[in-house]
Amino acid sequence: MTAAQPFVIVGPTASGKSDVAMALAGRHPDAELVAVDAMQVYRRMDIGTAKPTVADRAAVPHHCLDLVDPSEEFTVSDFTTAAEAALTGIADRGHRAVLVAGTGLYLRSITDPMDVPGRWPDVRADLDRRAATEGSAALHRGWLRWGRRTEKVLRPEVPDLGPPGSRQPSQPGHASPARRPHGRMP
Repeated sequence: MTAAQPFVIVGPTASGKSDVAMALAGRHPDAELVAVDAMQVYRRMDIGTAKPTVADRAAVPHHCLDLVDPSEEFTVSDFTTAAEAALTGIADRGHRAVLVAGTGLYLRSITDPMDVPGRWPDVRADLDRRAATEGSAALHRGWLRWGRRTEKVLRPEVPDLGPPGSRQPSQPGHASPARRPHGRMP
């Protein structure tokens, strides 16, 4: 038997997602809710996260809530593992998942699986050492140079901007990298 596609409810914190999810669960008795939220995974962080009430949790099965203590590290990869386990269990029971999503990256990790890079402790240690000896401004200048070189490779039509401080205003109709919304490349 193929599992039914999950319902997905998306919105910012306190926008009413939980109420919509509970109403949907009222119409679909086989529904189980999966919290897709970067803050709701933390135990004892109930204020400001709009976690489902105790009554709602008792009425409808909820998953991916209160997974770790706030002092513990929790990554998108950790969330993906927990969510996949929840979704597998829901499907095995013949039930329907309702993804209640407040964190886009977490939702994407489920709907559009990513190859999330690992950790490089040696690189981290080197950067920490350089920050301590050269200062964070030196690291920032290095990242700016790296970013401009990368943009030139990815977008060869962008003119060479030269070193910081030597940039000319962009031509009308062309957003400069500094003014591009959120630094995104179109």
